[in-house]
Amino acid sequence: MRTTKWMLTSSFTSILLLGCGGGNGDDAGTANSGDPSNNPINTQLTLNTVVTNKCNVQSPKAGVEVLFHNAQGDVIAEHVTDSNGLLTTEWPSDAKHITTVALNYFTRNYGFRTLSIDTIMDTKGGDLGVIHFTNLSYAPDCDCKDVTFFVQNLIESSPDSKLNIGGGQGYLTPYTADYSLEWCDVQGPIDIQLTAADNQSSQAGQIDLTNLDEYTLNLDDFNHVGVMVNDPVNSSDDDIHAYSSGSWDSYNYANEPIFIYPTIAEHYYVSSNITKQIKVYDTVGYSANSAIRKLDQQGNASSEIVLDVNNAFSKEAYSLYETIRSQQAPYQYDFSNASDDIAFSEILLGGRNGDGGVVWRLHGGIRGTIPNFSFTPSLEASINVLGDRYIRFLATSYGDKKTLDEWRRLAVEQSRMADPDLSPLSKGSDVMNLGFYNVEYTY
Repeated sequence: MRTTKWMLTSSFTSILLLGCGGGNGDDAGTANSGDPSNNPINTQLTLNTVVTNKCNVQSPKAGVEVLFHNAQGDVIAEHVTDSNGLLTTEWPSDAKHITTVALNYFTRNYGFRTLSIDTIMDTKGGDLGVIHFTNLSYAPDCDCKDVTFFVQNLIESSPDSKLNIGGGQGYLTPYTADYSLEWCDVQGPIDIQLTAADNQSSQAGQIDLTNLDEYTLNLDDFNHVGVMVNDPVNSSDDDIHAYSSGSWDSYNYANEPIFIYPTIAEHYYVSSNITKQIKVYDTVGYSANSAIRKLDQQGNASSEIVLDVNNAFSKEAYSLYETIRSQQAPYQYDFSNASDDIAFSEILLGGRNGDGGVVWRLHGGIRGTIPNFSFTPSLEASINVLGDRYIRFLATSYGDKKTLDEWRRLAVEQSRMADPDLSPLSKGSDVMNLGFYNVEYTY
């Protein structure tokens, strides 16, 4: 087996062309959550790969490439998932990291493709759970069709109200046209929502579109009363997304209130997100901080949300960024000064080539060491020239302290749940996200 030694920055060297700024991160803090435990290494590895199509139906994804790395990042074994999307194999005694490689397709019409490379660092084999992929251009047996909704009755009865049909929304004015969308019977009933013109009340409903390709909407279709979500951030800068376990989704519109519907679904959550530009030393970065909280039936969040990329996190991310640019592996990182509650960290390097997008994610804990990784020659060739380059750093916390192995056990359990929103990891999380981007585009 011949592999190409891939410096963390060799094929991605041109990603890291941003101007240098002085300084580095704070010293490492005291070890807490996210540290690997002393659990023994497993002798076997099991993982499943599934693909979700445009009607949200999952099926096994065969042929996903799986690479085993030793502590130095060298590829020591290669495998692919079988026709059932399953890989069960011996875990090499000197294996330290594992990488999966496959394509995602994120658009329905022409299938924009992204090569997804995911490296789990400092793992010990065993059950790695279900790894998810997306193909929105693939929809066998979905029974999809175009459905037209006639909205004239609503325009007359509820002028200037906001109508949401299956996630698409707009205001009801005399110029509003009838609404058409593609819907797949396998998706079940479609969600509809009507918010009053003053944004102080809302009603919702669900319509079974089986054997229907047109439907006339009336006020009687909206028979569930909405409860306004008390924004846990209370900022005009945040985008809010409220959703229920397994079904309902609703987004705010131009910082307007958002509603949940307790008589439609039992478990509701709110996701808040704030994006802004910040300066780290002499380099401009972009933060996109998000948080999730469980809601009660009155629309109150389980706890306060504080969305902030603090100085300790930005300094450590920048220090790691500069270390990677130096190409002096191994690369040490430690986010404990930012928060000792951090469970997972993630580094994304990405860009575009002539075939689409490329994203390499490196998954770790609160602290760790990143070696120079080897990839196969074919994979190296596919990522050799990139434009629209970027690097992003993420840290996720759940308000608790556990070892990295314990956090990963919960994540594996969540990946195998029929409804992942019911996992303890879905009840509350905070993500600090800091990215550096280069707008230059070359092939």
